[in-house]
Amino acid sequence: MEAFDGIPWSVDLTISPTSLLNTAVFTILLLIKILFNLGPSFEQVFDGLRIYWASDRIRKIKELFQTKNQLKEQSDWIKEWEYLDAEQKALKQRDIFLRETFIEYATKDKLDELDGLDTFGPKIWEDKLADSKTRLWLNKKAHLDASKKMPEGPRIRGWMANSTRAQQVISKIGESRYLAQEKHAKPCRDNGGCCARACGCCKKPRDVSPEGEIYYAHCTTLCLCCIRSRGFVRLDLTVGANVPGFVKLTDEDTFPQDINKFLPEIPTGQMTEESPESPAPREAEVQSVDEDFDE
Repeated sequence: MEAFDGIPWSVDLTISPTSLLNTAVFTILLLIKILFNLGPSFEQVFDGLRIYWASDRIRKIKELFQTKNQLKEQSDWIKEWEYLDAEQKALKQRDIFLRETFIEYATKDKLDELDGLDTFGPKIWEDKLADSKTRLWLNKKAHLDASKKMPEGPRIRGWMANSTRAQQVISKIGESRYLAQEKHAKPCRDNGGCCARACGCCKKPRDVSPEGEIYYAHCTTLCLCCIRSRGFVRLDLTVGANVPGFVKLTDEDTFPQDINKFLPEIPTGQMTEESPESPAPREAEVQSVDEDFDE
């Protein structure tokens, strides 16, 4: 009988060392789980092996056994955390704008021209700088408080797994290259941010914190470069162009009373005529993050 040369009678069964290792680890963990009910869950095992489609599927199945209230609690917490992240992004860029603008006008001896340039918070610019730092501190505290109240559940674990994957990519390629990906750059470009220009602000550090943390981000409406590009700062409050978390400039700014609940002493320039012992409620118009922030 003649052999047909066109048919591959031999098959290459070469298996990579990584696949063998993953298979061995999974088999051992599976046996331990079955025999002794010890060790990590299958969800954790698949996450550890980076077989994410399997761990995601397990979490989705587990959600079917959760009540509506449990799922809502988890979804609400995720929304709150992502809102705080978006608010922090705007607060940082606002702080850079206030600081750099104040220095620029001071070096040119034009501080008297700052009046009316910014419509949020205290009227005096020295007070705005203190106000900005306090808002960042309050945001950091809100993050800490939220982390202590994080509910347990498959939806939360799925959200955390996605966050971990993003951090793994950032640690591998760097935050600058991560933000340069089209899915992150497109919203910034479409909204007229720095990705729509050749300045490259979204690809380089915007600031460095006192702790040495390098800050990268896409643009918000308070990006200093974007403000200089469009030629104006003041937002039209009548059409709702508010930044989430900021207070409208009124005859009496209630923000100093609000921070008195957390700080032992109101920062210089933030004192009001009201007694510190009876802080007024904060009156802020908070809008949807999606309206004011780029992803």
